[in-house]
Amino acid sequence: HITIMRPSRGAAALLLLLSSDAADGLVPPPVLPRRHIVRNGGSGTAFRSLGVASSSVSTTTAAAAAAAASSNSNNSNRKRGRPDRKSTTDGNKPQQYKFDDDSADWGETPQTIEFNRALSAIVGERRGHDGAREAEEMLLSALTDVDDATGLVPSSISFNHVMRAWGMVGKNYAAERAEQLLRMQEERGRQPGQEQLAPTVYSFSAVINAYANSGRPDKAETVMRFMVERYQAGNEKARPNRIVFNTIIKAWARSNLKGRENRSEDILRHMITSCAKDDMCPRPDKVTFNIVLGCYAKSSQYGSSRKAVKLLKEMDELNQKPGWRTRPDAITHLLVIQALGRERTIAAAEMALDLLHKLQNQYMETRDEVVKPNKIHFNAVINAFSNTSSRLNGHGAAKRAEDVLQEMHDLYYKRNQYDIKPDRVSYSSAITGY
Repeated sequence: HITIMRPSRGAAALLLLLSSDAADGLVPPPVLPRRHIVRNGGSGTAFRSLGVASSSVSTTTAAAAAAAASSNSNNSNRKRGRPDRKSTTDGNKPQQYKFDDDSADWGETPQTIEFNRALSAIVGERRGHDGAREAEEMLLSALTDVDDATGLVPSSISFNHVMRAWGMVGKNYAAERAEQLLRMQEERGRQPGQEQLAPTVYSFSAVINAYANSGRPDKAETVMRFMVERYQAGNEKARPNRIVFNTIIKAWARSNLKGRENRSEDILRHMITSCAKDDMCPRPDKVTFNIVLGCYAKSSQYGSSRKAVKLLKEMDELNQKPGWRTRPDAITHLLVIQALGRERTIAAAEMALDLLHKLQNQYMETRDEVVKPNKIHFNAVINAFSNTSSRLNGHGAAKRAEDVLQEMHDLYYKRNQYDIKPDRVSYSSAITGY
């Protein structure tokens, strides 16, 4: 008997629900189209064909189901292991991490790999509380009914998928549940014969990201300290990397807690000063600096703009040293310009304009797209001048904003720089100054 669930777009797990008297001597049914998911009852009894608490499905049927799940796997789910390096640099969006389910190098059996892909499919298709709960029930069922005959033994990646699911809920209770699973994983990983469950850097990153998404950077730091303890205790796979530090800095930058700007830069300073003498602390890169600059770009704290300018100069200096990758790009300059614009002074606005011209000249000399400014940079400078006009006699600052708008007009129509075409934001920001 086959029960078909709602259509699925992800890498679906195929569950063949065969009765015990029909399982023997029958040719396995044909592979269903990838748009279908087949499941039996609730999530707690799911994936019996992969060996989870199954007493009625033969080993042959289990292998057929695993092969069916493999043939229907989406290629996009085969590379979920490395943390996504295309993280935002302005701190607007939660940073998500993906975990590897293509795990031959982890010594996993094919059945375990298919089980992890099935978990990944549920996490990808049923986001939120229900998906996280279903994935956790599947994992706990597999841990309770480990079937060595079929080779299905959950691994650390199995925990990673479930903790990642709770992290995407974005609530404090979900982050706490992810941490509870991490503690369970760590305890089981220290037991003889269950070393494959020991937490890795991706396991800790999932929980840190969960607390970051729920607005608890202080709890994220607590998890990182626990991570350092396990690494120092001998778990080489728990070594903190740059992504972990960037996530915690971003958690502080996105939070509403008082002193978030200072705490973000404190962690950055720790990375700069400690990386030379401590191999456990990675060097900060351009993304790390941009996260802190993004915090200053939105800050109303006095002196934030000056600190942003100082960080920009420090990035240039560090980039001259071997092994450092802190070259400022167009996003870096935009964040500093935005920070200067929040100061609402003519001096800061002029400094923002100078910084824009410096970036423009750098691009004209090198033709490097990494430092190419666009209309967003010009709009930020126009906005900086417009916000200061109320503090000046006459309309001097507004006239400066209009000059920048005219510069955009000339670059677009006379020099064919199409990325600097004035838009409605450009004109409305200039008009606001009057």
